[in-house]
Amino acid sequence: MRIKPNGSKLWLFDYYRPHTKKRTSLSFGVYPTVSLAEARTQRDEARKLLAQNIDPKENRAEQASAQAAKHRTTLCPCHERIVWLRWVNFKSTLVGQFYIGADISNITAKTSRS
Repeated sequence: MRIKPNGSKLWLFDYYRPHTKKRTSLSFGVYPTVSLAEARTQRDEARKLLAQNIDPKENRAEQASAQAAKHRTTLCPCHERIVWLRWVNFKSTLVGQFYIGADISNITAKTSRS
């Protein structure tokens, strides 16, 4: 536990990174929010990862990015085309067909190929 000068209390796990052997810390959260039992459980999990030469901080970051990628909004090609057609319709009313005509023909050719 690290107690800061402002009085906040953090659960920290100090360890050496498996590959670089540099010292670093992994935070488990703020004291009243994370109990001692939860912090010990997270510490044990981090030690298990270190025993397998896996950096717990990098593992946490990889899991977070995988979770973010899972929830990232994507459109199937059919919906992309609908959104694109709506955009073209909207743009043509704003700037006129003359200015976006070349762009439309280029994009139409690209989308018809895929």
